[in-house]
Amino acid sequence: MCFAFCLVLGNLVLPAIKILSQPQIEDIQCDLLVVGGGISGVATAYEALKTGHTVCLTEITDWLGGQVSSQGTSALDEELGKSTQLAFSQGYLELRQRIASHYGTQNPGRCWVSEVCFFPRDGHLIILAMLQEAAKSGGGSLRWFPKTVIRELQIVRSNNHKSEQIIQSVSGIQHFAAYGARSLNTYPLSQTLEESYSEKDSVLFGKEKIRFLPPKSGRWYVIEATATGEIMALADIPYRVSRQNYEQPYYRQKFSPTRYQALKNALASLGESGMQRTQSTVFPDSVGIGHYPIDIHGCMALSPPERSLNYERPEEKQAHAQTYPFQIPLRAMIPQKIDNLLVTGTNIATSHISAAAYRTQSIEWSTGAAAGMTATFALEQNIWADQLVETLPRKNAKLMTLQQRLRDRGNPIAFPVSPTEWLWKWRLIIIGLLLSGVLLVLLQKFGKLTKSK
Repeated sequence: MCFAFCLVLGNLVLPAIKILSQPQIEDIQCDLLVVGGGISGVATAYEALKTGHTVCLTEITDWLGGQVSSQGTSALDEELGKSTQLAFSQGYLELRQRIASHYGTQNPGRCWVSEVCFFPRDGHLIILAMLQEAAKSGGGSLRWFPKTVIRELQIVRSNNHKSEQIIQSVSGIQHFAAYGARSLNTYPLSQTLEESYSEKDSVLFGKEKIRFLPPKSGRWYVIEATATGEIMALADIPYRVSRQNYEQPYYRQKFSPTRYQALKNALASLGESGMQRTQSTVFPDSVGIGHYPIDIHGCMALSPPERSLNYERPEEKQAHAQTYPFQIPLRAMIPQKIDNLLVTGTNIATSHISAAAYRTQSIEWSTGAAAGMTATFALEQNIWADQLVETLPRKNAKLMTLQQRLRDRGNPIAFPVSPTEWLWKWRLIIIGLLLSGVLLVLLQKFGKLTKSK
């Protein structure tokens, strides 16, 4: 009797257990899917929420902020020129102000590396409050997915633009602590990373599948804001600036070691001959600014890296040099192949050297703000982002409208010029006008003399 009852009960319960271990996929619709909750991803979400959009924001950890929270480096690394002139995006300035208000000072621990230091958990809570209030004030909607990884992209052919492709849906996995297991944030990420991307439940993790989709309009943007460029890898896009035809012979040529060394020597001689830069490159498609020294550190010689008296390997490439204030071109954020994907943060297309100056928090915020405003502007105008830069170096009206919106929202696209620099620039302009006037008068007199003869 008991055996029969248990057998029947088992047949009723076991199928239910199987269903629970393979949950149905939950479909989530949003205007923007921001993958990565670091500073650039947060800035993207902040600007999109301010304009009334629905934002899905995923993060592999359970804290927002990346460097300033879950990575434990909760100090805003700022170049002196930018901090003294407060040449930051409006959202980044709000973050600084909220930190100061929370503690009554910007540097409660008298940290030497930065003027703005704080506890990592407070960084997460302050940023989360910022996003919630941005959604409330702008009429947007925030869907926050902590402990979530992206596993797969569904990419289809775009019917609307140059036969490129679009991301139609994105599949993800959200984790929660398995029954009896410790909280997920008690394990090092390196210990659980591989397991995070598996769909199967484990001793540590229970998992739920999520599928992100565009709204009924069918148009949305996916923003690559991870620390590792994993969305670019899943999309299998070439890591090159803009959409030039890189099959052309010019882009496929290779230098022999001898020719490369000759070119390197020629470039080095420019500095010796006095031909040096006086400013960084001015980009007609600038959507943000930055300023930070090039700072490349070599790998540590001893393991683990925190070992006492450790040092950098002497044979590793290192670089420490000052830079001019620079602009961030929109082209560096637009990948090839995928129309509705924008790249932000440390993943934007830069050289290894220039990336050493792009990697700090205020610059990441600037790129994130640009991505958020570019995506929402493109959705509003029913265009793709690369259409904003396809006429370069000549600007088009829509690009100039986007740049003006960035400025109006407190996101500078050109570094402010100091009063001394302005004085010299105006002096040069005045001198140039006077010389032009003198030259015009001389040409007129010469013309009269020629006619009289």
